[in-house]
Amino acid sequence: MTKPRSMGSGTNEPDGHAGETDAGTRSKAWLEDDSDQLLAAVDDLRRLELEKREAPISSKRFHERATEIEHRSRLIFGLAHEEELLGQSFDETQDDSINDVARTRGDDGDGDPAIARELQEERG
Repeated sequence: MTKPRSMGSGTNEPDGHAGETDAGTRSKAWLEDDSDQLLAAVDDLRRLELEKREAPISSKRFHERATEIEHRSRLIFGLAHEEELLGQSFDETQDDSINDVARTRGDDGDGDPAIARELQEERG
């Protein structure tokens, strides 16, 4: 999971952002990354819920999935909050959407499977 970053410091830049020296461009890239993480986390949450639905009610697997779902939900709320704060950091409405930024960066704009794998590994 991406760690909180210090905006405008030029440090703690996520991979792939070292060349983005303009603060607005860097913030848009971070916003797009946060959005990708949020989409991947929601996909992961859906997968876990579907697994739980197949488990016998109150079985060990059912409770394990329920605990994972609760943990994942808290992470999703944290990601959404971080994305909201970053979006509020812009002084004015931007011409670009998050998908516009993703396309400019060569991303398809619908989440990053690598991030989904990273989230999966976090659960251990």
